[in-house]
Amino acid sequence: KATGTFGFNKEVPEDAVLGSLVTTAPTIGARYDEVGQGQNNSFYLLTFDNDYITIFHKTPSSAMADWSDYGWYAYFKAVK
Repeated sequence: KATGTFGFNKEVPEDAVLGSLVTTAPTIGARYDEVGQGQNNSFYLLTFDNDYITIFHKTPSSAMADWSDYGWYAYFKAVK
């Protein structure tokens, strides 16, 4: 079982981004994250409400624009 810390911020680094999720623990599905997850993971929050969370883990490459289509998306639905 993974343990760690997490936090949210409401800074909007790009259009259509609600904020960021920063965590020291891997997320569900981390083994499929092509970008890779480590001790300090930062994800863009694309949707965040009572039913859904969508996160985007952008590539850390400086050769690409800050907001590009290259990264790892994860979609989570709440179970009620």
